[in-house]
Amino acid sequence: MAVSANTVAKIMAEMGTEGISPRTFKTTTQVDPTATFPPDRVGRRFDRGRIDVAWTSDITYLT
Repeated sequence: MAVSANTVAKIMAEMGTEGISPRTFKTTTQVDPTATFPPDRVGRRFDRGRIDVAWTSDITYLT
């Protein structure tokens, strides 16, 4: 049986029920206010005009 999400939302609102929300993202970073940033070696210019002149990476979350 196919039912629109809006139809389900309307019926749930009439009944006063709510869906189960997904869990919030677990905060894993502990900020160190005294930490220093590494030097900006590319000067925030990521298009250097040639291939393989500057490589960058970013690791934001490890499990």
